[in-house]
Amino acid sequence: MLKIFQLLCITSLFFHMKAHDYAIVGDDMSFIQPCDESEDDGTTKLGELVTFYLNHDYAEDMETIVSNGNITINVGIPAETQILGEMEIYKWERGHWVNTVFSIKRPDSCAAIFDPSEFWYPLVAQLPEEDRVCPPPKDRVFIINDMKNRLELKNVNVHGDLSGKYKATIHFTIGNYSSCLMSVVNVWII
Repeated sequence: MLKIFQLLCITSLFFHMKAHDYAIVGDDMSFIQPCDESEDDGTTKLGELVTFYLNHDYAEDMETIVSNGNITINVGIPAETQILGEMEIYKWERGHWVNTVFSIKRPDSCAAIFDPSEFWYPLVAQLPEEDRVCPPPKDRVFIINDMKNRLELKNVNVHGDLSGKYKATIHFTIGNYSSCLMSVVNVWII
């Protein structure tokens, strides 16, 4: 009898876990920006490492932002330097950012950035092949043409609904430099 009960419990869990497709859309006011003082434990301000010259326009759906312009690298990083990347993800609940179980750590971010199995790869794939250099040399200018702030994740199988507003705080260490940037996104089922 106990075995039948256990089987029924496990089966009911599988019926409640339903795969969803999610849209992840960067917030129009804070899609990519430097971390605020309370979160930035870096030694270098983001603006000292990179300069953003981007224009943002809304697409026809009035949700997607299309970015054009360029990003310039301000510091020289030796080619053999590994970039450590750590991302903490928070969810907006009842007026506060609260911790989630989601975090990412990549000891070699250069390898991870161009990995097609990573969820951010659709953003990287929008860059021309010749711009996919990591670490980028000093004065490298990345031309951004019609880059969208929207990702879609297909067939995400989790218990519950992940819809909501999230903030990713990304700390990275590159040789003697460490800095932080953040991104706020909205997630919903499509």
